[in-house]
Amino acid sequence: MPPRILFLVHGVEDASVRYRVLAFLPALRAAGAEVEVEEWPLEWGARRALPARAAGFDTVVVQRKLLRWFPLRRLRRRVHRLVYDFDDALWLPDSAARRPFSLTRLVRFRRMVRRADAVVAGSPRLAAEAARLGARPVVIPTAVDTSRYGPRAAPGAGAGTGAGRPFRVGWIGSHVTLFYLEDVLGALEEVARRLGGLTLVVVSDRFPVSRGVMRVEERSWSEATEAADLATLDVGLMPLRDDRWSAGKCGLKLLQYMSASLPVVASPVGVNVELVRPGVEGLYAPDGAAWVEALLALAADAAGRERMGEAARRRVEAGWSLAAVTPRWLEVVLDGARA
Repeated sequence: MPPRILFLVHGVEDASVRYRVLAFLPALRAAGAEVEVEEWPLEWGARRALPARAAGFDTVVVQRKLLRWFPLRRLRRRVHRLVYDFDDALWLPDSAARRPFSLTRLVRFRRMVRRADAVVAGSPRLAAEAARLGARPVVIPTAVDTSRYGPRAAPGAGAGTGAGRPFRVGWIGSHVTLFYLEDVLGALEEVARRLGGLTLVVVSDRFPVSRGVMRVEERSWSEATEAADLATLDVGLMPLRDDRWSAGKCGLKLLQYMSASLPVVASPVGVNVELVRPGVEGLYAPDGAAWVEALLALAADAAGRERMGEAARRRVEAGWSLAAVTPRWLEVVLDGARA
């Protein structure tokens, strides 16, 4: 009998689900598994029936959800093998929260990792927290399908090159994390003033207000067009706050920029430090002045941007591409199911 796998997810449109679940379904099915993905039911009767339904699968993967005590107890009793996957510091409130600590989140997270048969963490930082709570986590980074990202549409052109086109920098993400970009708008405006113009391309579902000589180009996010939108950039941006929540981020934005052969400017926080080698794939910017300095340096060095972008693509292909990461997922999900 082929192994039967059930993924329980918050929503199929969530980035975590697209990159950490849906992307691996073809490989799992090609390996002979029967795989289903189900969103957490909202209706009480469906939630009540879920443990009995899950009992028919060899492995159930819970993605990110922090279950309350009683639902987890009911699920755990019926499931043969439970895998918990997470890619954020879920035991903490996020960077925008007023309070830096949540006992409820901590207790639920501890319960999830301790009751699971296997724990999958998106980064070494996250794995360390799960290990501290008694789990034996496996690190499987968020991966991108690099084949989706072609060459940049306008390589080399930019401010200071005589190309007559504003320097183009960009950010991709949802409104939930837009505050990170808003943190560095002042630095971007200073760059725009010094260059005599700057285009900030924002691929999102909400957009910052354009100010000064900086032009904000709004691109509504779509999975079908995000790669093409990134291909129009000179540099990708990943600002973060230096806090415990941000330290747990898994670097999806960076991975997308780097897959698109873009040099990056990033806050030296969390997995960003693992992904980016300064001067090789991009530059770090720990504060506003550093953001200005880094972007001005890249604006003036088209050849350097090309070199860093090529190195960035190679780095993702080697360790963070779908091809590189898929075997680890197959091992965790299938080997245990066949045991």
